[in-house]
Amino acid sequence: MASEPCPNSVFVSREDFLKKGNLMVIPCGISLGSHITVVETSRWAHAESEPNIALMKEDGESKIVSQFMMELQRLKAMDGDDLPKILHFNPLIKGDWSDRPMIEKNKCY
Repeated sequence: MASEPCPNSVFVSREDFLKKGNLMVIPCGISLGSHITVVETSRWAHAESEPNIALMKEDGESKIVSQFMMELQRLKAMDGDDLPKILHFNPLIKGDWSDRPMIEKNKCY
């Protein structure tokens, strides 16, 4: 039984990505020297609704945010195993509390 070779590239459309619960599996994993390119469009600027991080301006209006978040995680090795994050990437186009654009990498709030 011959196994299929690992593909040189993987593409997932937005529709397929959403159908799979915002998850993309890299078929053969990644090896030393591999590269990952993610092309993403941030959401339209909107009022932050997440209660744990929502902020209000001095005039009482909600803070406007524009961002996307991407994580690279390994698959579970066994039941009860946590999914360790290999990479967490979250560019904040409109900024955070400082009102300046920033990139959040490998940390969580």
